[in-house]
Amino acid sequence: MNIRHAYLMCAAEALSALSDSSLPIAVTAVCSVMFWLFQVRNAFAATGFGWANWVTSLRLFALIVLALLFDSRQPMAAAWLAAGIFCLDGLDGLLARRTQTESNIGALYDAETDASFSMLLTWGVFQLDRAAAWVLVGGLLRYAYAISLHLLRVRDRHAPRTRLGRYVFGLSVSGYALSLWPFSGPIAMALSAAATGLLCYSFARSFYWSFFRTD
Repeated sequence: MNIRHAYLMCAAEALSALSDSSLPIAVTAVCSVMFWLFQVRNAFAATGFGWANWVTSLRLFALIVLALLFDSRQPMAAAWLAAGIFCLDGLDGLLARRTQTESNIGALYDAETDASFSMLLTWGVFQLDRAAAWVLVGGLLRYAYAISLHLLRVRDRHAPRTRLGRYVFGLSVSGYALSLWPFSGPIAMALSAAATGLLCYSFARSFYWSFFRTD
């Protein structure tokens, strides 16, 4: 995914803050990722788009519904939809392996959908007053990482995806989604704080790998 997408997503969150709406994040994510898929469409010429990528597309477009639920102040419905989007994340990977259609393009599509989901989910937690503005850090980390690599011209040092990263993503999504349930304020904030802390730890490892690792 090019750096344009990272800047667009940061601008979208700023627009969400100005409008008190989740839709700018969701709509920007869908439009930007779809434009990128159009640009790389030749990569699917030989094998076709594949069922796994169709499932990823379903996850991506579901973000618009999730944004509408946040804007209409329906936290429980949003929590259940977030859980469904997360479950589909496991399904698209399984389908890619079963149909032997794993590819770098598909992996990047999945990763950017995950990042958009994280940004929207953290914004929803903030919008619904489950946590203070610090929770937005969790959704901005991937884009801050990408922009840092670009500005400092470290373009060949992207940290590889790891199993730990996948675990952190799953636990953070679970924490944010659970914070939308009707718990008391301190419990919801603790869940969001734990999720944000895990993401900060994971991306600290990525920053170290890209900027400080010498081997």
